[in-house]
Amino acid sequence: MRRSDLLTLTGLTVPVFNAWRRRQALPFPDPKDSGWGDYSIQNAIALDLAVSLDQLGLAQRTAGEFVRSKSDELFAALRSEGRNTAFGCMVFQDVATARDDEKSLQLLPFCCKFSELDTALSGQIPRPDFWPARRGLLLVDLSDRIDELFIRAQISSDPSGLTKQLEAVVA
Repeated sequence: MRRSDLLTLTGLTVPVFNAWRRRQALPFPDPKDSGWGDYSIQNAIALDLAVSLDQLGLAQRTAGEFVRSKSDELFAALRSEGRNTAFGCMVFQDVATARDDEKSLQLLPFCCKFSELDTALSGQIPRPDFWPARRGLLLVDLSDRIDELFIRAQISSDPSGLTKQLEAVVA
């Protein structure tokens, strides 16, 4: 897929995409293209999720690294559970070394069906004496994000091709 289609699907502008690239925050290996690129539909989904986590408060680089580290689990869940998937992390901060930066954060990931979210989260909570300061819960509704990608695919340069690629990834 061309970079222009990737940007259409994710809703990013060229300057914003280039900022993610300069910060080495892309949630996939950077193809170092000159504008054409060689991107996949999985790259579009991963970038859209990283942007969503960034909009929820994670730094771009942290969001990109987090999505990259969880991409296998994420795409397995999309294939098995489809759009009924919750993706995100619980965010804790070590109060003993609390700083106002991303390095003092502990991200506890989850990727599960919405109906199993309580169980998934209860298994993630650390001992209170270890990470007592919970900063929040960052939750991305994959059904919402995938629906948005399908809508944006319709205005791309290859609407039927991108729609077929999305359908192949999502159960």
